[in-house]
Amino acid sequence: MKRLVDLKDYTTIGLSVPAVALIATSADELIDGAREGYLLGRGSNVVFTAKSPSVVINRYGGVKVIGDAVKVNGGVTIGELLRVCISENLSGMEWAAGLPASVGGAIVQNAGAFGHTLSESVLSVEAYDGKTSEYAREECGFSYRDSAFRRKIVLSATFKLSRSDGKTIRNKIRDALALRSRQPKGKTAGCVYKTIGKSAGYYIDRAGLKGARAGGIFVSPVHAGFFVNDGSGTAKDFTALCGLCEKAVYEKFGVKLEKEIQIIGD
Repeated sequence: MKRLVDLKDYTTIGLSVPAVALIATSADELIDGAREGYLLGRGSNVVFTAKSPSVVINRYGGVKVIGDAVKVNGGVTIGELLRVCISENLSGMEWAAGLPASVGGAIVQNAGAFGHTLSESVLSVEAYDGKTSEYAREECGFSYRDSAFRRKIVLSATFKLSRSDGKTIRNKIRDALALRSRQPKGKTAGCVYKTIGKSAGYYIDRAGLKGARAGGIFVSPVHAGFFVNDGSGTAKDFTALCGLCEKAVYEKFGVKLEKEIQIIGD
């Protein structure tokens, strides 16, 4: 059943955007709902600029361990997946600890951190594009923050992992969380731009824009690749700050910043 929601409660940037939402808890609901609305996972790399969008919020859960592999439905969070890995002594995904994403969204974007990407462990992906198909890893079109699933519905992914022991896995997760703790706190959408030779934060910082602000959105003084919502930010503020940074970086370095996050607008 559809209902009115505020997307500030379903996105990590926390911008207030009224929307009509379907909370999908099965593959059929995902497929039916996505014909009418934008598919949203945990909202960690997306900013909505559209007015009153229709969204399908993916909460299709379920994890199945198959030997050294694990099949995970698209609405499962990375945190939930890692808890299963700990309980089953499966290693290979520890680097993703703290990643605020669903498996479906992370597959679409080929999420990564600390020199790793999700594609490293993917065995296959089940997705819908008019029909349900299973794609072997080499058919997934994985590249830097991209995949072949931008216009498909990721229903599940199977990851090939390796056996370890719980203590070693927990220690690796602790180390990954320690690295992630150095990133900006607060309401962000993650890194706004892709790395182009150097990180976008490098260019924005050296363009003198650390701490720069547009309304309630500001460039993080901790890492200039992140924009932070102070709680009063709007989609208009976010796009204005993007424009300011993109113009300044191009004028100073001749570099055209390319967004890593998705902007969903009219």
